[in-house]
Amino acid sequence: MTRINLGDNSKDNSICERLKTFNNGLIELTDTSVTVITKDQKTFKSNLRKTEEDFLSETFQGSFEDGTSFRLILPGGEAREIMEVMGKGEVLTFGGMTGNGYAVDFDLVEKSEPDKQDYVHHKGRGIF
Repeated sequence: MTRINLGDNSKDNSICERLKTFNNGLIELTDTSVTVITKDQKTFKSNLRKTEEDFLSETFQGSFEDGTSFRLILPGGEAREIMEVMGKGEVLTFGGMTGNGYAVDFDLVEKSEPDKQDYVHHKGRGIF
């Protein structure tokens, strides 16, 4: 996990605490689902629906086990290219559904090289 913004809603604090457990977890991400296996072998899975795509980002909507919706945001085509040129890796963001909600950012790295600072393309397997 690289950054966390708790947002304006204190009820989201428990969601942020849950998302913190995803740090250093294994992720499998497709255009239709996300699966995270945490370090303590707990599994989180959600179906995803793409809600927006532009040159800067791709945004998906999913839901936690209790039905609470979240946004999952990835860099879009041009943003991804700029990040690669600048030597920066991809960031995956779990966020609330409102503009003033929580946001938790994770760097994506290769599963085979967890300490390396090179990052994976977001469609596939990797770790946070």
